Amino acid sequence: MSRYAFVGALLIGFSASSFAPVTLAAERYSLPQDEEIQYVGFCRIVIEYYESKRSTWKDEDLLPVAMSYAVVGRPDEAEVLFPKYLAIHPENSVALRGLGLLLLNSERYREALPYLEGGGKAGRS
Repeated sequence: MSRYAFVGALLIGFSASSFAPVTLAAERYSLPQDEEIQYVGFCRIVIEYYESKRSTWKDEDLLPVAMSYAVVGRPDEAEVLFPKYLAIHPENSVALRGLGLLLLNSERYREALPYLEGGGKAGRS
């Protein structure tokens, strides 16, 4: 799955207001016209901003950061952040789908299935 497809799959039904913590940081950059490069460029800006503010970042604002790590090819970091966000928003379909796609891309099919089916308690005991 391309990074563009991954982001597209995640953004279905995703509210732009969820990106509020990084909107101002992104405004200072000029992104290229190609859509895939724009997504990747924006994701790098999100990560840069998150990493500069990590100690004060709220778990409830981690979804765009987790998505960004996944898009730029840093799945280990994304896999840590998705569950932190899901602990606060266990029924969030974008986060569930994001973690499911991440696990699917890692060929962890059995782990991915409950998240892709949208079960709010997926992967938890």
